[in-house]
Amino acid sequence: MWARLRYVWLVNFVAAFAALAAVKVGLIAYNIASPGASGTEPAYKYVLKAFFVLGGDVLGAALLAAAVALLCAPFERLDWRRGSTAISIGVQWLHGVFALVSGLCTVFLGGLLNKQAIDLAIMSAPEGSSTVGGGMLHSFSVYFTWQSAVLLIAISAISVGGVLLAPRLLGKLVGRRRKIVSIALAAEAVITVGVLPFLVAGEIGGIRIPTYGLEKSPGVELAWSYVKGDAAARRLSKELVPDQFRFDFAGTLRPDEITPSPLRHAVARRTNIVFVAMESIGAPYLAGERTPMPFLRELGRRDDAHRLAAHYSTWSLTTKAFFSMFCAELPYPHYQSITMVNPSIPCRSLSEVLHDAGYHTAYVTPSDMAYDRKERFFRHREFDEILDMKNMPGRESCWKDAWGLDERTAVRNILEIAARRRDRPFFVFYEMVAGHHPFLASAEHERNPLPERFDNYRRVLGFIDDRVRDIAEGLERLGLADETLLVVMADHGDGHGRYEGRNVWQPVIQVPVVLVGPQLAGASGQTDFVTSHLDLAPTILGLVGLAAPCTMKGRNLMEDNTPRVALFGGRPPKFQLGLADGKWKFIWEDRERTMLFDLEADPAEARDLSGDFPDRVRLYERTIDAWSAFSTNLIENYPAVLSRSGCKP
Repeated sequence: MWARLRYVWLVNFVAAFAALAAVKVGLIAYNIASPGASGTEPAYKYVLKAFFVLGGDVLGAALLAAAVALLCAPFERLDWRRGSTAISIGVQWLHGVFALVSGLCTVFLGGLLNKQAIDLAIMSAPEGSSTVGGGMLHSFSVYFTWQSAVLLIAISAISVGGVLLAPRLLGKLVGRRRKIVSIALAAEAVITVGVLPFLVAGEIGGIRIPTYGLEKSPGVELAWSYVKGDAAARRLSKELVPDQFRFDFAGTLRPDEITPSPLRHAVARRTNIVFVAMESIGAPYLAGERTPMPFLRELGRRDDAHRLAAHYSTWSLTTKAFFSMFCAELPYPHYQSITMVNPSIPCRSLSEVLHDAGYHTAYVTPSDMAYDRKERFFRHREFDEILDMKNMPGRESCWKDAWGLDERTAVRNILEIAARRRDRPFFVFYEMVAGHHPFLASAEHERNPLPERFDNYRRVLGFIDDRVRDIAEGLERLGLADETLLVVMADHGDGHGRYEGRNVWQPVIQVPVVLVGPQLAGASGQTDFVTSHLDLAPTILGLVGLAAPCTMKGRNLMEDNTPRVALFGGRPPKFQLGLADGKWKFIWEDRERTMLFDLEADPAEARDLSGDFPDRVRLYERTIDAWSAFSTNLIENYPAVLSRSGCKP
């Protein structure tokens, strides 16, 4: 029987490796055709990648074959070989489909499917649902095309055909041939597991071959992610953070190396506030004369407007970015959002300070506040009214999709709130949804399959630009423009299947910020030094004459122009943390691979300089380690740390 089980193992190994190799070759071909933000690479590197990345699949195929052999053992004991064949075909088909799905995750999310990505999808579902949710399924439906159907049929044929044809192949590989093939595959696996990590993270003999996670095998990666848990969850020494309530944002710049912000000339004035948070718009989309958002560009050029030209989101996930925008706190340095970890965290938020100062506060969004459990956080933030797709007036008759309502319905409600609030100032926070994948905005914007969807994205940006225009012109009609501070920014940039899944790349993490209001008549222009979402709430409060509470970690840019690093992170399945320090941009991926870029000389982030500046890399690694230890402890234990801090918000 043992000889027969060994034969079952060989058959399943051949079938599994054939499926994995087919998926991996497809991913490499995609990289060649779409090099993304990393720039093109010499052809020889792709050949070397093709050799290295298959070694992990040797291990993956071997482990899967062993599992199938164990499942077939009872049938082999009974000499019922048809049962073993049926089990092998079934398991190999499921494995092939999973490998394809995980491979598509690599293309569109930047990494193989793992525990963190699965957890995040389930957590993001509307409260009370155990499934992914309509919006997420709506986004994924874009990929249900005839091309994906062909891929599914092809991988199914390879998986099932591998089981049926493996005996013939094994019959030809006998004696010395089988030994040579076995030794070659074993050597490739050893090189991938034992040598490649060093090539990914650094250099050996001047050779550097970044594989961007392609060396990992889908099944092994999924299983290992459940064993090792969160890539950032290792507990770090609290010695890294001597002050458990305050964080040191110091970088390598001196104050005399930056140009002070014109915001220091702004004059505080108690006005209304309309805060527009656009969805998934990177700063590069406002650059150039052919921008799809001409109104927003011109809005930022007005005499009573100010732009933050080097502004970074703190995370390429909306809820995590919003936490930093409202509370001016660093985000939780793991994949979970504040709504999962500590939704009632007693940080003092922008809306709470304004509410206590007499403002009428409103949250308006055409999306579902239950998505990503946002309600769990914002119901603690002193909003007098919250309107979303479940209760917004006009929702019954407007266009809608799985992600939300027509933005025009939300704009009408915002202007109605502004029109009826004459007794006291108002603060309206408007969370847009139109920029979200699959890039629908209204009935006039039809869904496009790949790759035309990026053209549709630009059209949606034009639709969003028109809504910003509607708000600005609506405030003018109501006679409120001279009494309102208008803040327009984005939660994060566009990372939907672009930039090879690097969710902290500049177009994904650097966002536009435009402030317009009577306070800025003498402070027009732009702030050129690095700012982040942490600075928004303190600066907005300063512009309306209110002091930021002591819990806020950001700067009021009217008063504080001290050079600081901007810290940020990206969504799974890759785990990416990074920082911007003047012209320097640092990325730490899965705590394995480091990347360092000089954005002045290399704005496309094509040349990794981490090997040239090891001291700078170590400094930035220590900064991110300190952030990980600091924010993990603070957010999980906020009341206790706050009580010991002496801060009385």
